[in-house]
Amino acid sequence: MFRRKSKNYNLETRKSIASHNNIQFIEPAFYKKRELTQKQKLVRIGMLFILAGLLIRIVFMNGGIIELQSKKSELREKFQTLQSVKKENIALKKEIDKIQNDVSYQKKLARDHLGFISEDEHLILFESDLSDTSKEVDPQ
Repeated sequence: MFRRKSKNYNLETRKSIASHNNIQFIEPAFYKKRELTQKQKLVRIGMLFILAGLLIRIVFMNGGIIELQSKKSELREKFQTLQSVKKENIALKKEIDKIQNDVSYQKKLARDHLGFISEDEHLILFESDLSDTSKEVDPQ
């Protein structure tokens, strides 16, 4: 499809354009520094002030980077609180289910928190307990 044209080059037929002794570097046009006009200098200084103002606005003003970082840390704290509340809710649901369905646990709670005793148990009051209760009661 595509054919390469064969060119027969001989070292004898090739001509040397330059030797290594007479090489000269010519600087491209875009490397040359040109003087800026007064208007161009003012425009650059104005752009610099605008960029500095925007940078200050982004960092320090309301809704800036500093506030963003504080909001991120607040969000992390709220998320950790949410996770702990979810774990606590799961534990409370398990305890509610246990209270509703386990009779022996109901009896244990009644004994521990309400002071109930069963029919086959006897209440024994010690003298130190009696003196503690008398201190709590007002003689009025």
